[in-house]
Amino acid sequence: MKKNISFYSISLATFVAMALLLIGLRGQAQSVQNTDNEGQNDTTEVIVGNKVITITIDSITGKKDVQVTTRADGDGDEDGDDDNEEKTIRPVDVGVLNVDLGANWLMYNNSLNLPSTQSNFETIPLRSTNLALHVLPTHFNMFKGHVSFLTAITFDNNKYQFRNNVSMVPGQPNVTMLKDSVGFKKNKLNTWYAQIPLMLCFQTNPTNPKKNFHISLGGFAGLFLAANTKQKSEERGKVVLKDDFNLNPMRYGVTARIGYGNLELYSTYTLSPVFREGQGPSFNNINFGIALTGMM
Repeated sequence: MKKNISFYSISLATFVAMALLLIGLRGQAQSVQNTDNEGQNDTTEVIVGNKVITITIDSITGKKDVQVTTRADGDGDEDGDDDNEEKTIRPVDVGVLNVDLGANWLMYNNSLNLPSTQSNFETIPLRSTNLALHVLPTHFNMFKGHVSFLTAITFDNNKYQFRNNVSMVPGQPNVTMLKDSVGFKKNKLNTWYAQIPLMLCFQTNPTNPKKNFHISLGGFAGLFLAANTKQKSEERGKVVLKDDFNLNPMRYGVTARIGYGNLELYSTYTLSPVFREGQGPSFNNINFGIALTGMM
């Protein structure tokens, strides 16, 4: 039989030694040895991953032939099933960082339309943004990854761009918002919270992210970190004031995420009021946006 040297030019002993080393390192190789019907050839197959290395020795001439082929899906299993799902889905799957970007609104009595008495708090939605950084997003997988508990350490930032020329006054016992004579180019309240989400996640095809429909439902709770107001005008230039502005020290609510493949949309709604109870208007916050880094 013709000796194939297009793949390897090393001796058979060296080749077999390397193959055995690969078996030990990867733990995925299988070896099959048989003799053909005419009793003239000895054939050895070494399977590494989806590669099949076939070594054939002519028992009469001693000629060797080495070939490398790729297994089709399901080859090597008696029932033709591919067991990649069990190998790729881990009980605990930890990521590094996921990023969400969206818009936010203040709601009064579950309505986006603020009453005239609260017109000073009216915001511009497209310039009022939500940014969430999910550190170490973790899935605790069950049922081969089709169901999982999802959590992370989240740093949540909300910016409220006020529509009117108003100023929040720091250091007051109650939320104080005054009309200002200055025309502001920027007039924002900026808040940061550290949160822990806990969601139940469902996936239709966890082993194939490109064809996977996924939905997550749950809640979150967090603590206040910092806040400031940032104003920019021709008269005063840039002015930044740091204070807690009577914001609620605790934040909790419900959240949902839905997507297909690498596309994922999210929404959060705070059940806790934005400001401390009795110190400001009874506002809640709602966000809508997209996961910039794909499925969380």
